[in-house]
Amino acid sequence: MGNVIKPDKKYYTAQLLILSILSSLIIIGAIVINLIIYYEEGPDSEGITVIWLICLGIISCMWIVSLPIIHLWIKNLSYFIHDDRITIQSGILTKKEKNQSLTLF
Repeated sequence: MGNVIKPDKKYYTAQLLILSILSSLIIIGAIVINLIIYYEEGPDSEGITVIWLICLGIISCMWIVSLPIIHLWIKNLSYFIHDDRITIQSGILTKKEKNQSLTLF
């Protein structure tokens, strides 16, 4: 078999950045909804607390589910370089193998 290449740690960092951006968007959405509730129902509204609890629950579930999946996906991702092709192996539960020819034009 040829040389084996594993993904760089920057790939994992990029996935964490995506999760952080999604979390930020959820928080911004919660802030907007809370401002609307604040101006319509006043500062003592129970809706504000409920929105924050929902927001934190969604973000927590997203991170708890996503982190192990991202870790396993990257751990099981490999690139094999042969003389005539590159083979990409990926998958968590089922393994996929994709071959890309190295023909030159």
